[in-house]
Amino acid sequence: MRACLPLLSVSLLLALGCAEEGDPTTPPLYPVDFAATYTEVRDCRPTNDHGFGSFIRVYANPEAAAAYTAGSYPFAVGTTLVKGIYVDERCTELESVSAMKKVGAAENSASAWEWQETAPSGAPLADRKKLCTSCHTSCTEGRDMACTDP
Repeated sequence: MRACLPLLSVSLLLALGCAEEGDPTTPPLYPVDFAATYTEVRDCRPTNDHGFGSFIRVYANPEAAAAYTAGSYPFAVGTTLVKGIYVDERCTELESVSAMKKVGAAENSASAWEWQETAPSGAPLADRKKLCTSCHTSCTEGRDMACTDP
């Protein structure tokens, strides 16, 4: 049994290490230069959302920015919201990106949105759709799955 423990430990570490990687062929839901091409709709601020305990900025694609800042729900199909997650309080060091893109007309429905978490390069991280939707389903009362106010 003792001879199996090191092998079991190594197998567990390998499995856990791979659990954070997404399909590398999946393109990001947003342009990698989103900070320059999208509209900032929430300025830099601290957050505990998603268990980040870091700082965020929220961006919307240009076609959706006015609707987001006005709180005009439901969002149109094609709306893309991007949350830049930063390690510093000035929001200059991007750590990761969370994005949601409206792909269906249903209001307040997780299935009407695509969800994604990526590295700053746009490379997908773990598929966390269930984690995203488990929290965002609490943001359905007239907010079309968007949990953050402008």
